[in-house]
Amino acid sequence: GLPYGTVVEVDRDVLQILPPDASITPPLPEGMDESNSNEKGEGTTEDDDNEPSNQAANATNGNDDAVAAETEEFVDKKKRDNRHLVDTNTSQALEQDKILHLKKTMTGSKLVQHLVDNSATFAQKTDFSRQKYILKKQRKYQPRCRLVKCTAKTVSQAIFQKQDPKKFTTLRPD
Repeated sequence: GLPYGTVVEVDRDVLQILPPDASITPPLPEGMDESNSNEKGEGTTEDDDNEPSNQAANATNGNDDAVAAETEEFVDKKKRDNRHLVDTNTSQALEQDKILHLKKTMTGSKLVQHLVDNSATFAQKTDFSRQKYILKKQRKYQPRCRLVKCTAKTVSQAIFQKQDPKKFTTLRPD
């Protein structure tokens, strides 16, 4: 058997053993980094040296178009938010039947990437919202678990986490 504490990923009815230092949470895809979003979920912020006004002041003759393009990109990043997004269940191009078929034929990470690629509103979301969306899809389609020794304590913890507390009103977790 496997040693306790081993993290495994369920992939099309097969358990894939992950490296010993693997996290229970799957990593974000390439290009998505936790360091490029702030706590409030707004777009990325730049230092004062990179502000468009300072860039324009430092520009030389002939670089006005490049500065204008950088300024527009900076403003887009700065003002990007989710206020205009409305959840009408039409932003995902894939239908549920197609997703279920892909779930049977693809690995979890490829399916999550496919869902991201077919989302109409993903590009308009803030970095924080993108991370939340990806983590939500990873938890649903790329499940991971950690092997734990089966003792009375771990069994009771699992029962208390999964079951309705009303079912065992007189029992304590210890």
